[in-house]
Order: sequence, then C-alpha cells, then structure tokens
Amino acid sequence: MSNNVTLYAFDAENGDCLLLINNNTGFSILIDSGPNKKIVSERLITSIKNVLINDFIDLAIITHNDDDHIGGFKSFLKKDITINNFIFNSYDYIKK
Repeated sequence: MSNNVTLYAFDAENGDCLLLINNNTGFSILIDSGPNKKIVSERLITSIKNVLINDFIDLAIITHNDDDHIGGFKSFLKKDITINNFIFNSYDYIKK
C-alpha cells in the first residue's frame, strides 16, 4: 500500500466526479465533473478547491458526454478552477 496518491470520490448526486492527487508532486487528475446542476457544481467546486495542492488541475479526463459526467465542467471553469489539459474520448462532440 502506498500513500503517494489520494483518490477523492465526490458526491455528484447521480453523476461522477473523481480526483486523483499525487501527494509528492501535487499532480492532479480530475475524472468527470458531475451534472450541470448549480447546487451540485458549487458543492463540487468547494470540495475540489479544499483538497488541491496546487491552484489548478493538471489533467481532466472526460469519460463520455452524458450530462452527469460532463455537465459541471463549464461551472468549474467559470469559478476559476484552471484545468491545464483535457482528454475527451468523444470526437463527435468536440465541436459542440
């Protein structure tokens, strides 16, 4: 067992929002962002800011384009959560 990486599984109601943080380097990976629901997004933003080592997220991975996985990203970016890189596996949705 190693304590170098911490996994946070945030309550996103019916969605998903996971954050991995390397405790040695601060490198962070956000997986999904929960739904586009104001009360959920605000709670997630607060939770994420409370545990980030750096003032930004290094990488966000979007697993697919259902609202309960991608809906919160717009709110995150509006509330000054900087995300340096994205991986998004839906080519058809990129233009939208």
